[in-house]
Order: sequence, then structure tokens, then C-alpha cells
Amino acid sequence: MPNVIPNNDPHKNDSKNTNEVNADDNGCVVDPNTSNGKNGAPVLDLPKEYIGKLTLPMPDDKNYSGNSYPFGQCTWGVYNRLAQIGMPIEWFSGDSGNGGNWGASAKAKGYKVEKGKPQIGWGASVPAGVAGSDPVAGHIAVVEYINPDGSILVSETNVVKAGTGTRSWRVLSKETVSQILFIQGKAQHGK
Repeated sequence: MPNVIPNNDPHKNDSKNTNEVNADDNGCVVDPNTSNGKNGAPVLDLPKEYIGKLTLPMPDDKNYSGNSYPFGQCTWGVYNRLAQIGMPIEWFSGDSGNGGNWGASAKAKGYKVEKGKPQIGWGASVPAGVAGSDPVAGHIAVVEYINPDGSILVSETNVVKAGTGTRSWRVLSKETVSQILFIQGKAQHGK
């Protein structure tokens, strides 16, 4: 199990932020109002239709050791979620760590990356401007469930109450899924 960093202040990232980025000033804030009706609206609680269907444990929203992403950003949330489920991903610094660039960064570092082919527990690197994501930074989320119609349920941060670390849930359409690069974290020994 990964080391968990105690986080007594809900607005402070106890990990070292090597870029000194303020979560309120930079990052992958998603505008849920620009999805053109194709994707679901973000919600704070797991949607009722998914209760009992998820195969992964519920997100624990802890801050895991080694997380250098700015507190509350989408990248911060995905790093922690993947560490929680034993499929961690490393710090991608060459591209400012933006969620929309994670797919290319992961592929360059030897991670398994597939476009348009979601897997439960994989990161979902949303290109800049897609599904309401930031037009420069893009977005990153975690695949929690794959629907029979090809849409997916993701968990994500920095969509509701930007910069606070609040986790939300959203369904992304099959059309959106086809544009996403999905990233398999690297399994920890014993997982």
C-alpha cells in the first residue's frame, strides 16, 4: 500500500510542489457548461445507477506520498486515486504536468496508452478543449465504470469547487471517449 501523507489542512498539499503552481491560478479546471449536452453534468455523489456496480474501492481522497501536483488540480486527484488502487503513475514534469498531456508523456515513459479504449482503473487524459476541459491544459480523470453503450463514468477533481480537491463524478459519452488517451498505471508488487 502506498504511503499516505497526513493532510490536516484541507487546502494544503503536504507534498513538495516542484513547480510552485498555485491551484487557483493555473490548471485544468473543467467548464461543465461547454459539453454541448453530450456528456453528463458533474455530481458530488456517486450516481444511484452505479451503486453496487463499481469494482474498485470508493475513492478515499487521501494525499499519497510522492504527489508533486498542485493541491486540488485534476492531476493531483488522479495521482492519488491511481496510487490508492495500486496502479500509480509518476510525475510528468516536461509538459508542466497538464492532464491533457499525460497520455503523450506516459507513452514516452513506457506506460501502456490506448486511444478510445477505456479500462476500469486507468487514467483518462482528455485533450485540451474536449468535454469542457481547459483549452490549454486539458484534463485528467479516472475510469470507474464502462457502460454498455461505450460511455464511461469517471471520478475527477477540479471540476466542482475548483482547486479544493473536491471529487466529483461524470459520465462521458462514447464520442468523447473516442478522443481520450487512456493510461494504465504501473502495478505495485503484490497488487
